[in-house]
Amino acid sequence: MFYSFRRNLLSMGTAVLLVLLLAAVPASADDEGCGTGGYEREHDHEKARRAVECGEVMPLADVLAAVSPHISGRIIEAEFEREDGIWVYELKYIDSRGYLVELYVDARTGRILKSEGGE
Repeated sequence: MFYSFRRNLLSMGTAVLLVLLLAAVPASADDEGCGTGGYEREHDHEKARRAVECGEVMPLADVLAAVSPHISGRIIEAEFEREDGIWVYELKYIDSRGYLVELYVDARTGRILKSEGGE
């Protein structure tokens, strides 16, 4: 009888622990893919929208406002991708001399990571 009681207590303890662990997982993680990286196979605009909704990155409009003082030209293309473990907006623009410039911007902070071209 003691063995049966101990086994039932252990089973109940395991069940309670499982319920507590499941309760600790945010509901949005499965619904929206927040923090799971499960939406990386979507198109750029869908990835960006989801990452903005999850609070992982700044909206593109905010990033453009942050970098606009540092560029001299018209943006012709924007891409959203993960590079080296961080979300990056890759902005392509034609500078005032007519050269193509690629600007890599940290999508979370709006900080310019690097610039290529424009030579």
